[in-house]
Amino acid sequence: MGNGAYAKGGSQDVRLRAVAAVAELERVLDTLEERLRDVGRVGRGLRLRFHRQDARFAWKRREGPRRWQEIGARIPEAISQRLRIETRNCVDAIEHLLAIRASGRRVLHLLGWWLAHADQGETHRVVLVWNGEDGGRVTWQFRTDGRLLRRGNFRAEAGPRAKYARDVEAVIAQARAVQGHGRRGEEVEGAVARLEAIDQRLAGYLGALRGPCRLYYNRTRDTWAFHELLGWRKSRYLDRKALQAMLEQLPVPERGRVLEAVELLDGRRQFKRMLGVAAVLAEAACRWPGGTWQLRGVRGANAASAWVAGSTRTGLVARTYDGQQPQEKSTFTGQELEREADQECGECG
Repeated sequence: MGNGAYAKGGSQDVRLRAVAAVAELERVLDTLEERLRDVGRVGRGLRLRFHRQDARFAWKRREGPRRWQEIGARIPEAISQRLRIETRNCVDAIEHLLAIRASGRRVLHLLGWWLAHADQGETHRVVLVWNGEDGGRVTWQFRTDGRLLRRGNFRAEAGPRAKYARDVEAVIAQARAVQGHGRRGEEVEGAVARLEAIDQRLAGYLGALRGPCRLYYNRTRDTWAFHELLGWRKSRYLDRKALQAMLEQLPVPERGRVLEAVELLDGRRQFKRMLGVAAVLAEAACRWPGGTWQLRGVRGANAASAWVAGSTRTGLVARTYDGQQPQEKSTFTGQELEREADQECGECG
């Protein structure tokens, strides 16, 4: 990794990665939906129908002249076995695309929850886990400042899992021609804008702090930190404990400015971690369909969960914890999440 990769505008800048990854995921899902809505009739007696109200696809089977019966999101095995081989192959290819779309939509639901709850409670670490259909498991852990602590044994850039590889690569290539971004992309861009606003306010403290406690910006790592000024071009880094001790020695006006900067830095860490998790989740999910995802907030070093949110077949389940006991449980279906997002857009508009 070259110098400056994590700088603002660098190849590993979480702002750019999160915006690009979420936009790509949404474009892929839009492309899939467009392809699936063009399917229509398959063989002599099957039709794929799109329900606009809850954005879902379902198979319909011909029962007689002008009579069709809905048989669900997947064709039952008993019916599949009676299909012609050409029709069955066509159905299998379509259901592969339906599975990729369903997996991506579940990730978007989880991403939406994360963007709305990333700042809930004090969490020392955020753990992201992917469990694949074939038993594979990948874990990422993010520190308070958003830095990635540990990566699993697979990476999103390594490409899709073999089962979905051909379909995923074809849809990604097709989606590159699509312009714009969706609802989650707008939310991510909003988080980037708020992070930029925090940086602009922090920049004002570079010259405002006149005492021995100074604020510095590391462009290469895109980080802010307090240092104690010891002399010309000489300083030492101040961790939270050392900074707290120095605060007691500062005059009241200077102390107030330092505390304001500390509050901004805390908010900045939350936004950077929010974007870092969103980037990894969208990058991997776009290429690894067919698994389940879980986000978990961890309190301190004892690994006690503060909250857990995970994708399910029908939507998302979230729990908050007091110690190890769940204090609150919320279950969201895909339809409920869509309605909730529509209401938010209506209020904003």
